[in-house]
Amino acid sequence: MRVTVFLFVAAGVLAMKLIGENGAGDIFQAPAAQEPYEGASVVLDGDTLRVNGTKIRLMWVDACEMGQPAKAGNTEFDCGQWAKDKLIKIINGQRMRCNPQGAGYYQRILATCETASGVDLSSALLSTGSAFLYGANKAPLIYLDAERAARQRAGGVHGFSDLMHPKEFRQLTKGRS
Repeated sequence: MRVTVFLFVAAGVLAMKLIGENGAGDIFQAPAAQEPYEGASVVLDGDTLRVNGTKIRLMWVDACEMGQPAKAGNTEFDCGQWAKDKLIKIINGQRMRCNPQGAGYYQRILATCETASGVDLSSALLSTGSAFLYGANKAPLIYLDAERAARQRAGGVHGFSDLMHPKEFRQLTKGRS
């Protein structure tokens, strides 16, 4: 009986580590001394890009999903496409440098990325309201402050009506978080 209870508790602890404390799906763990990814990028969506053929999920942000509806005033639009366009505009064709921070639940590299001119993509997305903060309980202060400022001025996603949080939208439409 004691062995069964121990194994059950151990399995639960392991599961929490694998899915993350907030159940959000990506694992925030440091990789073993991995070199940065550098080069040209292709934006896949509002929080994912490909740098030299490697798919990278930006740390600390959760952008609208492609096909996710939103409304600003009387105008309805695809919030995912809007977020993707915002990321493209921030990058503006510049070369990227992405520093890996771990591997995500979907086997994506989790990284902080900046443009050749030094713009931190996650901070820029959060401060412009182009994404929501992801992993607030672990996020560095710079990202907490960036989202707080966007929320206070109701910028971007914080000012849209009829907008579901991307995590809720994923759960509703794809059965994943």
